[in-house]
Order: sequence, then structure tokens, then C-alpha cells
Amino acid sequence: MNTNCEINEKRKIYFLLDDEKYIIGVAEFDFPCHIETIYTKEDFIAIFGSKCITDGKHQYLDEQVLKSGGTSRSLGSCLNSEQEILRSLRQEVCFPVINRGKLWYDSLTNSQHQELKQWYQAWLDVTETLKEPNLPEWLKYDEGDK
Repeated sequence: MNTNCEINEKRKIYFLLDDEKYIIGVAEFDFPCHIETIYTKEDFIAIFGSKCITDGKHQYLDEQVLKSGGTSRSLGSCLNSEQEILRSLRQEVCFPVINRGKLWYDSLTNSQHQELKQWYQAWLDVTETLKEPNLPEWLKYDEGDK
């Protein structure tokens, strides 16, 4: 069966580089300031898997990803970028829950209240831990409940 909807082209991976060619961003689409790489999405996953190459230690030179010790500038830039992403996530995910008001808080059990306090503290510490806190199970809801 031949359809006109078949896509044979493999999607490329794009990198955002700093001035010293350290990789500070990875994308599947051609965003402004990103450069097209030789890697297809499939190749990229096969080669790098879950490795973080935006850690300030990986450069893209001569169409190769090279790991180095990084520079204080590249490592600092990477850390600042990651912290900004986490701050944005905190504002999007955490604050709407924490700022729900007295009526909602009064409906929580003691256990839920304690878990919520721990979750909130983990979000406040996120720029130091660099680890996104897991949403408590009882706070998860379907898209239709939003």
C-alpha cells in the first residue's frame, strides 16, 4: 500500500553552542541559534542514550561531540541554565498548588499536609539539588480535572 503520508527523511538533532563550542542545548527542531548536526534522532539516542551532554563538559568540534573537563565558564553557564529551567518549572508546577488557599489546606489530612510541606521544601531547594521533586501521588489528576 502506497500512501502520500510516508516520511522517509530522518529527523536531525540540533545543538545550541556557547562561544567556546560547548553544547548548552539539544533540540529535535531547528530553533534560532541552533546548528544542525550530523546526528539523526535515532543515532543520537543510540550513541548518547540518557547521558547529559549539556553539562558544560561536551563540545561539538569538527562534527564530533568531545568530552573535556570543561571550563569554569561553560560549567557555570550550564549550571545557570539548568537552574533557570528548574525555577521556571517550580513556578509552573509548585506555586499553583502551594497557593491554593485555606479552604483547600483545611481539607488535607495530617499526612498529606506533611508530604506537601516536604514537597514544597524540595522545590525551594531545587536550585541547589538540581533534582525535580516528584509530585505526591494524591496530587496527581487527569487532564480533564484541570
